[in-house]
Amino acid sequence: MINRTTLLGTRRDDEVAQEPTGEQLRPLLVTSADAARVLAIGRTTLYELVKSGELTPIHLRRCVRFSMHEIECLVRSLAQEHSNAA
Repeated sequence: MINRTTLLGTRRDDEVAQEPTGEQLRPLLVTSADAARVLAIGRTTLYELVKSGELTPIHLRRCVRFSMHEIECLVRSLAQEHSNAA
C-alpha cells in the first residue's frame, strides 16, 4: 500500500494552508453569457458592443472570452459619459 503522505509530501505544522480570498478567486476572463449577465444586457447587445469596438473579445483556441478588466473599464467610461452629459 502506498502512503499518500509520501506522494503528496508532508506539510510542516508551521505551514498553514491559506484559503484564497474573494479577490484572488475573481476570474480574469468570462464567457459571453457571463459578460452579458454582468452588464445586465443580452448577448446580442454584447456582440453589438464588440462590433462597434467598445468591447474586444479574447479568443483562446475555439473559445471566446471577455476580460473583466475591460468590462469594468467600459462601465466606468459609460458612467463618465453619462455624468458629463448631465
